[in-house]
Amino acid sequence: MLIFIFIYKTINYLIFIKYRYIYPYNTENDGFKYNDTFTHSSWLLFIKNRLEVVKDLLKEDGLVFIQCDDNEQAYLKVLADEVFGRENYLNQVSVKMKQTSGASGGGEDKRLKKNIEYILIYTKNMNSENGFKKFNDFYDEVELFEYLETMKQLKKSWKYTRILKSVGTKEHIKTLTDGSGEPIEVYTHKGVVLEPIKKVMEEENLTEAECYLKYFDKIMRDTNAQSSIRTRVMEGVTGDHELLSIEYVPRSGKNKNKVTTVYYKGAKCDQIAWLSDIAVKRGKYIFKLEKAGTFWDGFPLNNLTKEGGVLFPNGKKPELLLQRIIEIATDEGDLVLDFFSGSGTTAAVAHKLGRKWIAIEQMDYIDEITKTRLKRVINGEDGGISKLVNWNGGGSFVYFELKRYNQAYQDGILAATSKGELDSIYNEMAQNAFLKFWFDKKDFEREESFRALSLDDRKVLLLQVLDENQLYLNHADMLDSKFKVTQEEIALTDKFYGAPNV
Repeated sequence: MLIFIFIYKTINYLIFIKYRYIYPYNTENDGFKYNDTFTHSSWLLFIKNRLEVVKDLLKEDGLVFIQCDDNEQAYLKVLADEVFGRENYLNQVSVKMKQTSGASGGGEDKRLKKNIEYILIYTKNMNSENGFKKFNDFYDEVELFEYLETMKQLKKSWKYTRILKSVGTKEHIKTLTDGSGEPIEVYTHKGVVLEPIKKVMEEENLTEAECYLKYFDKIMRDTNAQSSIRTRVMEGVTGDHELLSIEYVPRSGKNKNKVTTVYYKGAKCDQIAWLSDIAVKRGKYIFKLEKAGTFWDGFPLNNLTKEGGVLFPNGKKPELLLQRIIEIATDEGDLVLDFFSGSGTTAAVAHKLGRKWIAIEQMDYIDEITKTRLKRVINGEDGGISKLVNWNGGGSFVYFELKRYNQAYQDGILAATSKGELDSIYNEMAQNAFLKFWFDKKDFEREESFRALSLDDRKVLLLQVLDENQLYLNHADMLDSKFKVTQEEIALTDKFYGAPNV
């Protein structure tokens, strides 16, 4: 097993984080295995400490996503405003995380059933020159013919009603330039075939759905979209042309730095817009893309506990949810960090999407669940988003554990089966462990009542005197011989951080 030694001021080493995903709750019965029953004030302090580290870790244009339910949501928002600054608050997203169908008894009869969780989104420095600019585009999907039926009921017109069956033959007529002086090649087309969908349906005996599916990539509308490129074409081309096209390389937008073709129709140079630009075809279905807002649903919640090939009954997030977050917040090669990684959903999705990732987990199920899931990802498991992103496996990850210190004493105390074992552990603790500042060894050992305590009560008392802030060995103590750090562990730590111990 690889051993990793904890470096107290981690922020000196992890400064390239662009995205953080956190899901802290403070509930009594959701099965979450962290200490999830803090008092309100203790919970706020617990989260505040972590948010302050998050802010240090983020890049200037980085984003943090914090998911919670409504137990502490309002207080968390105020706390996050304090840490990040209200000017760096971006959005609160509501996510449907539970089904509401069926009847239920008990306490939920007194209140509306909870089926929504919340994601708070902050950036580090909105006003910085290198700060956050915008989310990547992301969309909700609506089945096209359901959408068209709604349009009919609302008596609204639908513009994508013609098929450009053929663009004919093209002939180069002119070279224009864009605002940067780069070329715009202009072509005219002859033998163009443009027909209404209704006519094609009649001629080919097709239903509306069959026609849309067959000609999906050729269905269009024209628009007088205002753009500098269109203006240059209108001013630079004379004569009457049934159809023009241009080829150029955009300097911004979704086709940045790619050779792009745009078509213009008629004397007014109305720009052609394609159905395929606002919709996607999957098998026998077409889905219209709607710009997404701050209510997210449609994530698979049935059998979620088994997603990724590992059983994780509570707190697991759908891969599709993490896909949306990662895709709107990062680009390929960016670094994603999740320090409540649980079953490893964030890491699994980041890996499949070509992002770098760091996943941190303190619970002992990491061996059986988190690592197992990530190995399955590398081996090409086909669950979650795998089929959507054509995931076939590959890549690697390195697993480290922190060098235990007080944690080792804690484990020994909990595992002890006799008072004699506890006495041996205590004797070693008294010499080498980090103990609470108020602990007085002489007074403690003179206390006769300790000898009379039961085994379980002795365990409680010994656990109380251990300093929980020193569960793992700090980097500053790595070279102290009393902590028995091996040369192999020292070398590994230095190699991991790419810097010598200082």
